[in-house]
Amino acid sequence: MASQEKSTAQISQRAELLDGARIANDIKREVAAEIAQLWRKPEQRPCLAAVRVGDDPASEVYVKNKIRACEEIGIRSEHHALPGSTTANELRELIASLNSRDEIDGILVQMPLPGGIDQAAIIETLNPAKDVDGFHPVNVGRLALGLPTFVPCTPAGIIELLTRSKISIRGANACVVGRSQIVGHPMAQLLIQNDATVTICHSRTQDLRSVTTQADILVVAIGRPGLIRRDYIKSGATVIDVGMNKISDESVARALFGDEAEQRLEIIKKRGYTLVGDVHPAEADEVAGRRTPVPGGVGLLTVAMLMRNTVNAARILASERQASTQGFSSNRQLAIGNWQSEMTMLRIGLTGSIGVGKSFVAGVLAELGCHMLDADQAAREVVATGSAGLSAVVEAFGEGVLQKDGTLDRQQLGSLIFADQSKRQLLNSILHPYIIALQDQQLCEWEVLDPEGIAVVDAALMIESSGFKRFDKLIVVHCRPEVQLKRLMTRDNLTREEARKRIDAQMPQEAKRKFADYLIDTSEGFESVRKRTGEVYEELRQIRQMQRNQSQSI
Repeated sequence: MASQEKSTAQISQRAELLDGARIANDIKREVAAEIAQLWRKPEQRPCLAAVRVGDDPASEVYVKNKIRACEEIGIRSEHHALPGSTTANELRELIASLNSRDEIDGILVQMPLPGGIDQAAIIETLNPAKDVDGFHPVNVGRLALGLPTFVPCTPAGIIELLTRSKISIRGANACVVGRSQIVGHPMAQLLIQNDATVTICHSRTQDLRSVTTQADILVVAIGRPGLIRRDYIKSGATVIDVGMNKISDESVARALFGDEAEQRLEIIKKRGYTLVGDVHPAEADEVAGRRTPVPGGVGLLTVAMLMRNTVNAARILASERQASTQGFSSNRQLAIGNWQSEMTMLRIGLTGSIGVGKSFVAGVLAELGCHMLDADQAAREVVATGSAGLSAVVEAFGEGVLQKDGTLDRQQLGSLIFADQSKRQLLNSILHPYIIALQDQQLCEWEVLDPEGIAVVDAALMIESSGFKRFDKLIVVHCRPEVQLKRLMTRDNLTREEARKRIDAQMPQEAKRKFADYLIDTSEGFESVRKRTGEVYEELRQIRQMQRNQSQSI
């Protein structure tokens, strides 16, 4: 992947326009496919409730675009258009009703609200589990902590744009101009989580130009048409223009759009205005390596990510309802409902590819005194006969994955998913919420029994599912490729070609190693593995002791 990423320092020609429209359409197609697979009955499909107060023309257009996108991909929607005379209490009552309705999966309140209504107070009335805009304080806090949550749609769309355009974020200098809670702050958080070095600029920044010209990635969201000109942009930088401003002055349009000015003048004649971002497009094209156009850039991605958030909300809420019927604790309740409670146990993730000896490492950690939880065992419980998890798998993959006695045919299911990445992702999306709920139930029980202990969760797909972000440290078990191949052939009685196909179907070992806090190489035999595992355990104990000392000193 790294070899395919484009270097921002090597581009000297006219800036390449990043195709936000194409990527937004790709995301919507992916979401539509997921809906079709998971919810075959139209009446069971996810539902988004959009609430608009007053008759602001821009808000009306934005909500219509979101409702139209729902129709395109198969999401049900409700549009609650309230008069401008609506009181705060009336609005809160509507939101309370939407919060309580099981058939509503996502709620958005279109901003701005009329004067006299406290926007922050209204956002806080939303159920965080249905806050698909990602504005509720709980979701904002979880994002700041790097925990799974709903991310504001515009920043999330920008990360998708950068990633799918193969623009490297890791190690890049990034600058975000604007510090709003909708774009600026969450954008900075996401860039940091993707290993960029980030600076936030705002109206009080001294010598803005000296900061922005250091940025490999420049994100601008300030609401001032054409403010960022050529002398604010580093040569070859990627410029993401979030602004959306109306201009009607023809002389201003000529200055801003260069070769494109005549087209924009025609739009002004027909519509009375044209749109421009916060970046001067003609001048940016002379310096930048890539930039997003306005319109046709970030705005379309915002709507696409709203669709994705809505489907994620529906999947999580459905899984919680099913898990609760089986007596499992709800991960969302643990993560959001009790978000203020402190978990003092040291939580460690353990992962590795097939055939690398991860189970042996898990056994050694258990001998040393760690609390061990096997995600594979949890997965078997989730798909036990008569469970909601098994029903969801059968609905997605057909009755061919069942044996005659009604139990899951793991071999048949494995043959379906090993050769098809999309099917592996679908299976993971179905089972993951159940497994997480079981994990959290066990971890909370250990927390009560041994709050100063070390808990280790052993899961093969911890990195692929982003589950590693829930843990304090991550151990990755690995070995030399030829050792892995021989072990898998012996363990599962496979030919060399069959073993190679199974290995190739998974995330490469070298990619997993990049996420590790600790690496354990099992290539040299059991004694060396025991020694290295013991060293890692001692380091974890030292971390636990330091945490204990810090908590006692506060």
